Amino acid sequence: MATIDGVGGPGPVRTGRRSGTAQGGPGFSVAAEQADAAADATPAAAVAPTVLEAMLGLQEMDPTAEHDRRARRHGQSVLAALAALQAALLGSPDRTESATLGHLAGLVATMPQAADPTLASVLSAVRLRAMVELARRGI
Repeated sequence: MATIDGVGGPGPVRTGRRSGTAQGGPGFSVAAEQADAAADATPAAAVAPTVLEAMLGLQEMDPTAEHDRRARRHGQSVLAALAALQAALLGSPDRTESATLGHLAGLVATMPQAADPTLASVLSAVRLRAMVELARRGI
């Protein structure tokens, strides 16, 4: 019984008829032009690194997109801190409110500027709202 040791690449393409088949009998054959084209074809494994390199190159070409993603995430963190502050005010104002205010102050102090004008406008409004809440509590 034969064993399979591994998976290999494609084997060579043979042209013409198999030996032992009659001229008009059934069998598999590939025309000479098709065999040359198949032999010259690039395997998918060789193309994959090229595609990956191209995508990584595109990401490196636009650093503002990554900067805007970070700014957007930071703005969402500020909104989450404002929601936590609201929840603390509706509940019992204790140490949770002061910890939330401290966290909010830190987020506002480190808020990045966005390159996208629309995103920058939204983040500016979020920052202003957080600064109003901090000013109301004397921070």
